Amino acid sequence: MTTTVNRFVALLLFVFSATTFAESDPKDMLKGVADNIVSYLEKNQDKLQDNPDMAVELVKKELVPYIDQEGLGRRVLAKEWKNASPQQQQKFVEEFVNLVVNTYAKGLAQYEGQSFEFEDTEYNSKETAARVKSVMNQPKGEPVKIDYLLRKPKGLDAWRVIDVRIEGISMASSYRNQFAQQIQKDGLDSVIKKLENNEIELQ
Repeated sequence: MTTTVNRFVALLLFVFSATTFAESDPKDMLKGVADNIVSYLEKNQDKLQDNPDMAVELVKKELVPYIDQEGLGRRVLAKEWKNASPQQQQKFVEEFVNLVVNTYAKGLAQYEGQSFEFEDTEYNSKETAARVKSVMNQPKGEPVKIDYLLRKPKGLDAWRVIDVRIEGISMASSYRNQFAQQIQKDGLDSVIKKLENNEIELQ
């Protein structure tokens, strides 16, 4: 299974965990999400393979409304966010979300019967943060370790996934490092232009 598909599955869990199962125990929440996603992919795999636009529309409909788009852009740009104008911030968020949509839509058709196992939730002392360790079993490969880091934002009694680590590698950090290098080399306006022209791929 490719890294893109790993991240696609992780992103699905990231988004749906913030909505449908928001007030459950994190382990139960993630397991329920995984079961729903696997069921959907098994029923619609042929349609998604034959119609790539269907995958894009599915991601836009099911994922984008639940993504903290500005928060995502802020985390990816990191220190560059404060240096960017409001117009640059808005445009980067818009184009980056489009890139994420198109990237993970491609992973929909690559589902090959993966299944998930989740360990019990680990909480911090104040139960304001949690971690759920999991394993994604693959019919044609070694198991993949996926850890989900969650928290309850101040004033909100619901868990939100704040990062996903695949085999120890943070998704948020990976994207942040990728864009930091490109911005340092070419500048933010150039990177935004490349995003508009579909000249950047997520690594």
